[in-house]
Parts: sequence; structure tokens; C-alpha cells
Amino acid sequence: MKINKIFLMAGLAMMSLFVSSCSDDDDDYAPGKPAGSYNITFGEQSTVVMSLEDTTFPITLTRADAGSAVTVPIELISAPSFMTVPQTATFESGATETTINVSVGSEMEAFVDYTLILQIAEEYTNPYKVQDLVPRYTATVYKEDYKHYATVEYYDDFWYGDAWEQEIEYSEYMKLYRVKMNPETEYNWTFYFKWDGKKEAGSSFAITDSNGTENTAAQATGLVDDTYGAVAATWSKADASGWDDEEQGLLIPWKWTVSAGSFGVYYHVIYF
Repeated sequence: MKINKIFLMAGLAMMSLFVSSCSDDDDDYAPGKPAGSYNITFGEQSTVVMSLEDTTFPITLTRADAGSAVTVPIELISAPSFMTVPQTATFESGATETTINVSVGSEMEAFVDYTLILQIAEEYTNPYKVQDLVPRYTATVYKEDYKHYATVEYYDDFWYGDAWEQEIEYSEYMKLYRVKMNPETEYNWTFYFKWDGKKEAGSSFAITDSNGTENTAAQATGLVDDTYGAVAATWSKADASGWDDEEQGLLIPWKWTVSAGSFGVYYHVIYF
């Protein structure tokens, strides 16, 4: 009987220690922050394109429901040193949208990609709600000076055998022309070229990358062949390129390829 009493007393002592330990843990317990009732998000994830003269750009914030005025803390996760981001954003009473303006300094270089990452303080969001807009903002920010140069007749001898109106842009800074394909076509393609602007045979012309380096690599075009899949285009430098007096336009010979092989060389022609 004495042995049983000893085990009983030992068991009670251990239980006392366990209860005491749990009590100590309860004292240290801190609940997580509740989901925010404001459900505030950034308007979109984006690529921000600034002109060379711009010193600011806006970022939009939204909230699910109009309500009273509220000021929201903005957390800076990552940004280059020359960017200045407001620490808060304020929604006026009844407003479901507001903007903040990010400032950039003179250290920002043209045609260089920079990354900006911001976040809305957790207590002002609802992380458990399934939604397209999010409380974290990630953007690529860069400056460029591409401007409208001309609206041309653009002839495609490969895919369409037809022509359409196409905008050509020009960067004075890069001395490059840019063709962002008309979105009404099946092309999802942007390419660049150098040209001395002379509408005469023998004028200087070359397809380049976005940095102005001559480019004879295959480029994704966005075209998809029903049988062979994705179609790429490669500037066929060995074929006639540049201004053609007979056509009175710029000739661009492209070699069109798929994974199974090549369709051959077909021209695009730009008529100014």
C-alpha cells in the first residue's frame, strides 16, 4: 500500500508541473492579427513605363466597400534608393479608390529595369478572401522615349498575304525604331530595327534587339500553326533588306520556323 501511495503522490506532482507549465505558456501566448475588415488591395500588378522627363508615377489602391475616411500604412519591401514612396495612403469618406505618387530621382537611368515591391499592412487586408487584386504590389519600372513616328501600310507575305495599318515608333535616345504588332492581328510580337531614314537603295538597315545590337536570333511571334505549333521568325540578313526603290518600302526578310523545320523566307514590307 505504501508503494501505491508513493506512485500516486508522484503522479499528482507531475500533473501539477504539467498544469503549471501550460499556464506559463498561456501567459506568453499572443494571438495573430485578425483579418482586416477594410479589404484594401492594390489596383493591379504592372509594368510602369515613364518618359525621360517624368519624376513621379501613380499607384492605385482600392477597397471593397465605401466607408468612412481611413489612412492605410504602406510597407516598403524593396525599391531602388532613388525612389521615394509615401508611407501611407488615405481613402476619403465614401471613396473606394485612391492613389499614391512615387517620386524618382535623377539617378534613374533610361532603358534600365527597376523593381518596386510594396505591401499593405495586414490589418487592412483580408488574406483569406479569394480575389484577383492583392495586398502586395510588384512592378517593373523603367524610362523610355519611344514616340509615334508614322502610321504605315504593313504588308505580310507569310501569314496573311495582306496588309494593315501599323504604328511605327522611334526612340531618339536609342536611335531605334520599334514595331509593336497591331493587336488585331494574330501576332503578339515586338521587334526593333535601325535605319538611317533614307528612302533610297543602299540605305543602312538592320534588325536589332531592344539595346540596339544586331539581332539574327529567332524571335517568338505569337503565331501558332495548327499542325506544327509555335512559329518563330529570324531576320535573314543574307537576303535583301532595307529600302527598295521598286517597292518604295522597307523590305524585311524573315525566315519562318517551327519545331519541325522551316517554311522558308518570306518578306514583310513597310510602306511609308
